[in-house]
Amino acid sequence: MRRLAIFLLLLIAPAWSQTIHEAVRDDDIKAVTEMLEAHPDLVKLEQDGVSPLHVACFHGHLGMANLLLEKGADLEAVDRLGASPLIRALAEGHSGLAVSLIERGANVNRATKLGETPLMMAAREGNRAAIDALLAKGAQLEAVDGRKRTPLHHAVEAANLANIQRLLEAGANLEALDKNGQSVL
Repeated sequence: MRRLAIFLLLLIAPAWSQTIHEAVRDDDIKAVTEMLEAHPDLVKLEQDGVSPLHVACFHGHLGMANLLLEKGADLEAVDRLGASPLIRALAEGHSGLAVSLIERGANVNRATKLGETPLMMAAREGNRAAIDALLAKGAQLEAVDGRKRTPLHHAVEAANLANIQRLLEAGANLEALDKNGQSVL
């Protein structure tokens, strides 16, 4: 019987996927709640590698993200680029949502396929509250991406003086070299 239910869910998944992703995008908590009550597995349904939680985080819908997590969404799901919901929230400047995910236990050192960590994203995008939360939870200050750039490199590249200062206060290495042998100076 369980196999039949899974098979039937897979048959209708494309239609439900579009619907749940659209409802999440539109921050329609009532519709999403009804869908998840009828089909709890929809919380994990992916559309082009993107989970409903990724959509909520991309659009900055904190209440929706909380609902999805309460219903069993995977906090560590990764999309095709290897980005977690935390990375998606940070990339779009949703600092409050990012801090909430960090407090819920999101992996603060999970890197994308390009090697970018949440701290790099926060340093580049100007999320001071997120930087503080990431550092408090043990984010690696000297992690390097695919171009061997550290979070400090990202903050300098974005010319974000407040984030540069915060990373230096936390002990960031001014002499770290990227793959081209360039320091942040």
